[in-house]
Amino acid sequence: MSPTTDEIIEFFFADPATSPSTHARGDQFSVLYLLRRELLETQGYDPDRDEEATAWKEGARNRLFASVSLMFTGIDLVAKFEQGDKSGGVGARFRNFLTSSDGGELDADAAKLLYGVRNSMLHAFGVPDGDMLADLGLKQIAIAQKRIENTPIGQGSVSVRTNGEVAEVYIDGIYRVFLDAVDNYRNSLFGSHAQPARDQFEQMFAKYGTIRMVTS
Repeated sequence: MSPTTDEIIEFFFADPATSPSTHARGDQFSVLYLLRRELLETQGYDPDRDEEATAWKEGARNRLFASVSLMFTGIDLVAKFEQGDKSGGVGARFRNFLTSSDGGELDADAAKLLYGVRNSMLHAFGVPDGDMLADLGLKQIAIAQKRIENTPIGQGSVSVRTNGEVAEVYIDGIYRVFLDAVDNYRNSLFGSHAQPARDQFEQMFAKYGTIRMVTS
């Protein structure tokens, strides 16, 4: 019997603390599940013991470059599911997902800046060069680990902070954006008006949702 949509959603969004032997369907694994587990490991945590909330509260412990690169990869993955793979290019999909209420819920300027940083880190292994900085209207971008600020609903992590000339991008803030975006997207797949999103999820899952991993 074929799995139901609810079962596919549960599999794709499986808690990374789930043991691989329990999670696997034969030799198939959820790509998002593997990415979330490896992101915990890259930050210095044990996915069999430590929760994502713990990793965010305590912060990435090591491999900061690799950690933030994986975070951007995770955003790319979920953006493809929520936005689809036929409308616009990678940049539009990434930015639209980060500004969507079913994604990162960021403002457009923050999403544009994060996309610029994402491109530089994943493709040029550093922060944006002079041409990209000019396109962003900035003189300098720095990567920092964490910043917490008070908000109307309590303390929260900051992903981007800029004074109009210099911007700081915070690794732990990006992790918070990624975790929130995963939750927001999953929640969008339930409810009385969720059917179009569920139909698209099933199409994307068939293309990008699983990977075959032979462990023995």
